[in-house]
Amino acid sequence: MMKVISRTLACLSLLVLNQCQTREIHETHGPIFRETLVQTLRKATTVRIEEHSSPGDFPDRKLSESRPDIHYGNSTLSPDTRSAFLNRVEALSPVSSGGYAMCLPEFHHTLRFYEREKLISTMKVCFECEIINWDACRLKCPDDLFKVLDLVVTEAGLRPKRDWKALAKGASTSSQEH
Repeated sequence: MMKVISRTLACLSLLVLNQCQTREIHETHGPIFRETLVQTLRKATTVRIEEHSSPGDFPDRKLSESRPDIHYGNSTLSPDTRSAFLNRVEALSPVSSGGYAMCLPEFHHTLRFYEREKLISTMKVCFECEIINWDACRLKCPDDLFKVLDLVVTEAGLRPKRDWKALAKGASTSSQEH
């Protein structure tokens, strides 16, 4: 009977802890993330977006085998596009849901922020999982940020979602033929 009570109390404690963490994410992560991105965009004189392969695009390869790093495209945002990006981020709702995606992210887009010629931060984006890995802020991003990033990537002439595995297979096949 004591084991049942102990397990029940342990489960309840985890639920309470999870609720506290979820509440903290709702209240703090989104606003901090948004403000960090606003400050980064204000500081950045150049923003470059790269579209590239991810290790998961090569399912036929063993973990021990190297995977090619294939670049599909890149774009440097114009001053007007960078300004529009900043305006959209400033207008974003800071709300962050408490949940995290339960998938393995495959980052196919990397945004690099430069002040003059110096790299100040790198943001990797997985549109499928809606996960961001950003070295300037490790908190959960605002939920609506992916809508903004989708627009920015599209306006840059790149595509947020593609058949990445087929694209990688086609690119690696053509490079082997040459």
